[in-house]
Amino acid sequence: MGIEIKLDVQAIKAIEDAAVKSAEVAMEQVKSDVINTVPLDQGGLQNSIYVDVREQEDGTHVFLDHDCLYARYLYYGNKMVDADTGKGPAFIENVGYRFRQGAKLKIKQPIEKLKFKNGRTDHWLEPYITGSKKDLAKNEFVAEFKKRTGV
Repeated sequence: MGIEIKLDVQAIKAIEDAAVKSAEVAMEQVKSDVINTVPLDQGGLQNSIYVDVREQEDGTHVFLDHDCLYARYLYYGNKMVDADTGKGPAFIENVGYRFRQGAKLKIKQPIEKLKFKNGRTDHWLEPYITGSKKDLAKNEFVAEFKKRTGV
């Protein structure tokens, strides 16, 4: 008594593609929502948010990221200084605040928190990780996946 199993490779590939596209659409929705919570001055941080799809050994991953050098600095919300000079960033006309090229940063002591305008705050992704919006990406993914696959 033998069992024969035939797999529809094209159908499996279509489901995999739908899953990746659904994840990308879900992350774009998170991006649209996050844009309204990141610190805002001139819009550089908002405009630097992007969705990235990466093929890795363990599968395809969809990321929300910033291509702005100071995003991590703002996210953690602590004033930083140049480890060598002990000075903060210098203001450069039409560029904004920048540290010297190659500077290694350390947290200013005593610790000072950055101050943001309009109720914005550091750790702006926490609501999407552990807070009130933690199910947003999952719910968007499920809705999009059902639409694409009819499941």
